[in-house]
Order: sequence, then C-alpha cells, then structure tokens
Amino acid sequence: MNYTQHIQIAIDYIESNLQSQINLSTCAKAAGYSEYHFLRIFKEATGMTPGQYIRKRRLSEIAKLIHKSDKFFFAIAMEWGFNSYENFVHAFKTEHNITPKEYKTSFNSLHLYEKLDILELNQIKEDIRIEPQIVDLQSFHLYGHISQTSVEKSHTEIPHFWNKYNCSKAGEKLQPHINPQHRKDFGIAIIDINAKTFNYFIGVKSCDPIHNTYTITIPRGTYAVFKTPTADSFTFVETIHQTWDYILNRWLPNNNEYTRINSYAFETYCEKSNRYSEDIYIPVKKIRS
Repeated sequence: MNYTQHIQIAIDYIESNLQSQINLSTCAKAAGYSEYHFLRIFKEATGMTPGQYIRKRRLSEIAKLIHKSDKFFFAIAMEWGFNSYENFVHAFKTEHNITPKEYKTSFNSLHLYEKLDILELNQIKEDIRIEPQIVDLQSFHLYGHISQTSVEKSHTEIPHFWNKYNCSKAGEKLQPHINPQHRKDFGIAIIDINAKTFNYFIGVKSCDPIHNTYTITIPRGTYAVFKTPTADSFTFVETIHQTWDYILNRWLPNNNEYTRINSYAFETYCEKSNRYSEDIYIPVKKIRS
C-alpha cells in the first residue's frame, strides 16, 4: 500500500466524521503515521493541511444546504461543527469573499470541494480531452472592473473576485438593458512579467463605451476555443481549473499545428444561464511546416 492509499484512508475517516470533532492524532493513526509525518504527507498528497481540508469540506456542505434548506444559517453551521455564528460567517467570507446571506440571495457558483478521491482525481485529470474549435475574431472592446492578485494567490482570489462581481450584480449594472440570462461576462488575467504584477479583469462586451470602467481591447486574430466539460454550480469552478491545466500543460506543449501568441487569453460564460460551462479563448497562430 503506497502513501496515497494511506492518505485516502485518512480522508475516508474525516468524511465519516465531518459533523463530529476530529483531531489530528486520530487522523494520523487512521493513516498509520506519526502526526509529524501525517501532516507532511497529507499536504504533499492534497495540496492542503488536514485542517484546511476539513474546513473547506464543511463549508462546502453548508453552502449546499443554504441553497436548498430554509433552516437558519447558524442552525446548519452548528450541525457541521461551528460553535458560533460569528466564526461561521468569518470562515465563509474568508473562503468565498461573500457572506452566507449574499450567497443565499444570489446563488452564484462557488468553488466548492467535494470529497477528495486522490486516485480518481488523478484519473480525471488524465481523462480530460478537449478538441478546440479554431476561430477568427474581429477586434472588440470590453468594459469592467479589475482586481490585483498574484500568481500564488490567483487560484483563490480570482474565484473570490467572481463571487463578489456576481453577488453585487456588477454585470447587470454595466449592462442594465440586457437580460442577465443572455449576458456574457468575460474574465482576463493580465500579467506583466517585468513589473511583476498580476491583475484580473471581469467585464462585458459592448459596442458603446461604458463610463467609469476599465477598458480592454481584444485584438483581431485567431483563437483556439475550449469549452469546459458540463458541470453544476458546485463543481463548475474546479472544472474550469482542470480545463486550464489541460490547456496549459498538455494541449499547448503537445500541439504541432498551433502555438500560443502574446495576446489576451480570456474566458467567457453566462452565470444566469444555469449551463455551467464556459468558453476559454487562447490566441494562437499556425505553425509553419
């Protein structure tokens, strides 16, 4: 039995006791390690500490119940191990950058964590195969808002930015005349290697200028368009991350027909369509034979 199997045993134990008190020594014992080695190996296998995993899983299950239950938020939170309403709200906002009330009102897609199956997760990453559509686009303008982040924090802060954008109805304020179920929002990572900055833009496409916004012009060119696999509101964000991982680490390095060029890559989808799939546009040019 290798170490991933031992960690999976610990994860199974955690999942069986998510609504009970869980201590580190019991988790380590379930995996067959000392506490010191368990902490190190768990983080190596999952990318997070046992405490972080427990918190994310509990908050994910609470978020599902907030959407479909009429119970008071704190009653739900108490069932999943939170001993005060203030602690719960703080943990929820830290995780998602919105309050439980904002989420209940808007029910936007969140980056939730399902039970982790290490072997299955590795297999899913290997199984992703997306053949892009190659399209030619005319230049167009985007108007919206920008947030500063970093490469290290982007995996968390970009979903946070989307959560706040959706819950505050920022897209509807930018284009109040467009039906939200038809409006597409655009996201773009803007990285300046020399200045060592990483900003992320969210906004809408418009033929007419929108005042008091940050403006980006998408240049005319050829793009490889990847449609993320069908998901639901709870798995959408993780599916996007897996698709980007496939594009950057598998499709681009192994493609012999097209290469990426230095221009804006962007993602676009309609939050209110309830389809939970987005298109990712990568600027490319054909490789000369």
